[in-house]
Amino acid sequence: MSSHEINVIAILTPLEGKFDAVVEAFTDLSQQVHANEPGTLIYYAVRPEGKSELVVVERYKNAEAAKVHRESQNLQVFFEKTRPLLEIAPEIKRSSYVTGFERVEG
Repeated sequence: MSSHEINVIAILTPLEGKFDAVVEAFTDLSQQVHANEPGTLIYYAVRPEGKSELVVVERYKNAEAAKVHRESQNLQVFFEKTRPLLEIAPEIKRSSYVTGFERVEG
């Protein structure tokens, strides 16, 4: 993993009954990110067991790629769609790699 890569964790907390709508909006966003943002290396969401949260895991090639994503029209549309579906504002944590590994099977 390059020391220039940027890691981000975003936690989205949908209102009761709105989880599926947020997932649908994220699915659309992730497809746009995959097609249009080659500097986005990892972009997926998980749901912690027993919680109504969507945790988005992101990795960008460098600060410029993270900026491209942050300023993208697709991300702005996503937030416009999901803002009324969320209980609280998204919690976004820019993170630094500490230790561990990523196994890539080929």
